[in-house]
Amino acid sequence: ITCEEFIPLFDKQQQHLIWANVQENIFSMIRQVFERAILKKPPCGMLPCHRSRAMYAIDLMLDESGQPYLLEMNFMPDIERACSYYPTFMDDICRTLFLDESNSNVIDISSK
Repeated sequence: ITCEEFIPLFDKQQQHLIWANVQENIFSMIRQVFERAILKKPPCGMLPCHRSRAMYAIDLMLDESGQPYLLEMNFMPDIERACSYYPTFMDDICRTLFLDESNSNVIDISSK
């Protein structure tokens, strides 16, 4: 299921929630994970490095109020499904991560 298909289904099934608000809460949670990960120096935390790049998979659940709960994060996830749904997925990611190009297919949540 693509994002374009998911959002209307979510809105129909969860009429008491607004997807845009849920999505912003998810983005906020992800930002907080990384903000907190650099609060302490290694080995308890991560060093911030503006030259490093990575892609993570996020598994989460939503409660009945739409509050996201992080289940796990995976470094270098399996992207086979993403590539099958979005043929330009890897090109979009690489252009964003390594060339600093803006792309309407990629959402930057780093500064919201």
